[in-house]
Amino acid sequence: MTTARPDRLPLGATLGPDGTTFVVSSGVAEAIDLCLCDEDGVERDRVPLEPATVEGMVEWSTTVAGAAAGQRYGFRVRGPGDPANGHACDPAKLLVDPAARRLVGELQWAPELTTPGVDSAPFVPRSVVAAAPEPLAPVPRRRSWAETVVYEAHVGHLTARHPLVRREHRGGYLGLASPAVLDHLQRLGITALELLPVQHFVSEADLVARGERNVWGYNPLAWGAPHAGYA
Repeated sequence: MTTARPDRLPLGATLGPDGTTFVVSSGVAEAIDLCLCDEDGVERDRVPLEPATVEGMVEWSTTVAGAAAGQRYGFRVRGPGDPANGHACDPAKLLVDPAARRLVGELQWAPELTTPGVDSAPFVPRSVVAAAPEPLAPVPRRRSWAETVVYEAHVGHLTARHPLVRREHRGGYLGLASPAVLDHLQRLGITALELLPVQHFVSEADLVARGERNVWGYNPLAWGAPHAGYA
């Protein structure tokens, strides 16, 4: 049974003064465990989440005292195993937090990912507790659309071989934000920069089987986590 709660907690992992609150939403789960892992990704503890109904949605949550930034974690869900109807609950599967702000580790396309009752933990990334970003002040649009020039860019490709960008920053966020790149865009008259996907994404199984990889990023694994390959 769920209890009613008047307020809605932020989904994901939220740092507090004494620990971290973990929240995930599911209307079909019968039980959800938070799996706390060490820095090597090894599961060390499980904490049951408590359900509550908020505005018609079922949220599962718990607060772990002492859990700090950098804590690795995942979820295990018990409930209906009915993929034909969109339900694939299996406590043997370690799940990424869909609202995670950071992931570590690589997804490996192993049969264990989909074989019922077989632990998937060795083959999946871990979610990581991270502080919420500082809120940005809204910037008023100073130009009309007629005066706007949008430049679409790929974070990895834009600076991969840029001679004026530090080698260790090429192909990543720091390279994109380097003075050489920003000055170049300004000289071109660019007024807005539009980036191809920057969420944490993975390569599809068929690409991996052919020794290839997803370059463009249109296969996200966690919408709120920046792609680690660009960091």
